[in-house]
Amino acid sequence: MSGAEADLARSTGWIPNTDVNNEPRPTHFTRDQPTDNASEAPQKYELREKPEYRATVPEEKVPNPRVPEAGPTTSGGGSQVVTDETVPVSPEEISPMEMPEIPEIPIDPLFFPF
Repeated sequence: MSGAEADLARSTGWIPNTDVNNEPRPTHFTRDQPTDNASEAPQKYELREKPEYRATVPEEKVPNPRVPEAGPTTSGGGSQVVTDETVPVSPEEISPMEMPEIPEIPIDPLFFPF
C-alpha cells in the first residue's frame, strides 16, 4: 500500500476499499508468506507500483474473501484473494517495505555510446 493508504489505515483502523478517487475497488490479499522487499512485490503480485507499506492481518479479519475473476494465482506466481469490504487493521499490523538501494554505477564521462 502507499504511504497515504497506510496513514489512513492507521488513523481509521480500516484498510480502505476505495481508490484515490474514492471509487469502490476490491482489496487484494495473499495467503503467501509476507515479503518485505518492495522490488519483488510488483512482479509477484502484478502491482502497478512498488508498495511502500504492507499490512499483515489474520485471515479471519478479512470479511467475505473470494477468489478474484483473474483466478487464485497471479502471472508472477503469487496467490490472491479479494474482498469488497473494508478490513480492520491495527497500527502494529502495518509495516514499511524494504526499499533496496540501487547500486551506483560509475560512469565514464568520456564514453557515451549513443
